[in-house]
Amino acid sequence: GLGRCSRLTCLDLCFDNNRITGEHLGQLGDGIGHCLKLTRLQLHCNSNQIDGEHVGRIGEGIGRCAQLTSLQLQCNDNQITGEHLGTFAEGIGRCSLLRSLQLQFSNNKIDYGYLAHLGAGIGRLPRLMCIDLNFDNNQDIVEYLGKSSQDAEHCRSFARLTLRFDCNKISSEHLGQIHDGIGFCSRLTTLRLSFNSCVAHLFRRLAPLQQPDELTVHAENNQINCEYLGHFGEGIGSCPKLASLELHCSNNQITGEHLGQFGEGVGRCSQLTSLWAHFNNNKIADVGQFGAGIGRCSGLTNLYLHFDCNSIEHLGQFGKEIGRCSHLTKLNLHFESNCITGQHFKQFGEGIGLCSQLTIFVLDLNCNHIADEQLWPWAEGIRSCARLMCLQLHLNSNAISDEHLGEFAERIGHLPQLTNLELHFDSNCITGEHLGNFGEGIGSCSK
Repeated sequence: GLGRCSRLTCLDLCFDNNRITGEHLGQLGDGIGHCLKLTRLQLHCNSNQIDGEHVGRIGEGIGRCAQLTSLQLQCNDNQITGEHLGTFAEGIGRCSLLRSLQLQFSNNKIDYGYLAHLGAGIGRLPRLMCIDLNFDNNQDIVEYLGKSSQDAEHCRSFARLTLRFDCNKISSEHLGQIHDGIGFCSRLTTLRLSFNSCVAHLFRRLAPLQQPDELTVHAENNQINCEYLGHFGEGIGSCPKLASLELHCSNNQITGEHLGQFGEGVGRCSQLTSLWAHFNNNKIADVGQFGAGIGRCSGLTNLYLHFDCNSIEHLGQFGKEIGRCSHLTKLNLHFESNCITGQHFKQFGEGIGLCSQLTIFVLDLNCNHIADEQLWPWAEGIRSCARLMCLQLHLNSNAISDEHLGEFAERIGHLPQLTNLELHFDSNCITGEHLGNFGEGIGSCSK
């Protein structure tokens, strides 16, 4: 029926959570292959009863759509084994105008040996610029990218590359092959990698990458230790065009010493404007050296750091180093459930106060050991942030009474541009006796 839609250019089909078999999918592909003017196709067949036998047939059908520029195919949660992925890819390889390709085959039974054939098919797409592959929770996959791309010209056109291999059995050899393949992507600007539950060699093998201006790496829940983080920092430092970095390294074995080495590498990224880093639940006791590296990123405008559930004790040196980021406008810091006592808290505030362009500041210090007498010197420091418009401060479950809250609020009241203020003092030692003074201070916030 669809095959008679002779002018159809865009087709979105969703058949998730049904009882479609591979044979049915093949028949559907035969019909779609008659839509000769189709330029965009999205086909979702997640959670069905599809095996690999007829996957090649859907590829052959799609391959007849000579005008296709964008393809998204999702077959997650099926029983696809991979034997016919070569035929599938061979069909897709005939779509010579294809520029964007997204394939999702997570939670199947695909063995990496068959993925080499998939890569060979993709290698015949001369205009492909954006590729997103998701093979989470399969078998021993990954080898294909290195095999298919070491002598394939198609990699030179990639601008955006996303690879997800969560919950597989990836070895350092496979990661090396991935790295070798990516090395041919001379136009690559956006690279997203996800290797949850993989080996820590990821950092060592990806270190020489130089092309991207946007890089995202997910490596939570691994055995990553200090050594590999240092290697990765060296690689990051050699990316001259890198403008945006997002790194997820929670639940590992990282300590402060080699976090500092990673920071040194990041500090060499002269074009970096945005940094997101998640280091929750590691073994970090000191972030001063890391801050020293970040402080050299003079063009940084957005900084988001998460260090929840570590053993950090003080933030004085860290704040001083962050203060060197003179163009910072958005700062989001999370230090929940550490060992911060408030020592050197004044220096921390004075450092942040040097960020004269700061407009948004979020600070999460829940579940630490900070007292109210340490808050007002901190607030005195950030008074220098004359452009600050939004301030969020989370201080639940600390040691704060209300004796000095008035002095704290008085300093906050002197922020001339403050329009949004959010303060959290749940589960502290506040009696209410001095809450009037606190209110008077807040009352000075004229805007």
